[in-house]
Amino acid sequence: MRKLRRNGKYIVTAIVLLAFVLALVLFVKAYNGGSDNPVAAGGLNHATDSAGALRSPSPSPSPSPSPSKARRSGSTDPTGLPTKLPRVTLTPAEPGGFTYADLPSHSLVLRVTSSAPIPGVGYLVPTSPDRVYGRATKLGASWSIRTTVTGQPDYAALFVQAGPQGVRITCSIIIDGKVASSQTTSGPYGRRVCLA
Repeated sequence: MRKLRRNGKYIVTAIVLLAFVLALVLFVKAYNGGSDNPVAAGGLNHATDSAGALRSPSPSPSPSPSPSKARRSGSTDPTGLPTKLPRVTLTPAEPGGFTYADLPSHSLVLRVTSSAPIPGVGYLVPTSPDRVYGRATKLGASWSIRTTVTGQPDYAALFVQAGPQGVRITCSIIIDGKVASSQTTSGPYGRRVCLA
């Protein structure tokens, strides 16, 4: 009995930790629509067209989800991953608790300009529902894409590199109509990264 009293707080702590882990597993399983590994079925290989838009990979034989499951988990891309992010997030609150908060949405434009044809660009927009990442090559003297981003900063990265003649290339990231980042290359094969 004495050992039980002495070790009681350790036993209670272990039970609370197990309950937390179980709740976390159930939450993740419910968020993924019950799928154990949504990536394993389709992989994450996406290709882009000349404008930098994501193209779906060639269809592969895989079972499609039932209509009721698709309605529950929202729209998905061919990999089985959700294409729309949840509109709320779990955030710390005072005093020592958590609360649900709306995620802010922003209009984002990635723009690249030059006085000569642009050899290529690469971009990463983690919270975009339709332009997560991509690469575009053999472009004219300007290129841009527009998308929506959700959440807090670290919205996008835009990569540019000049050609052998060193013609300057300017990359810009515009958020809600305001230029958040702008960089210009210099010299042959000069590189720049716009981050916002």
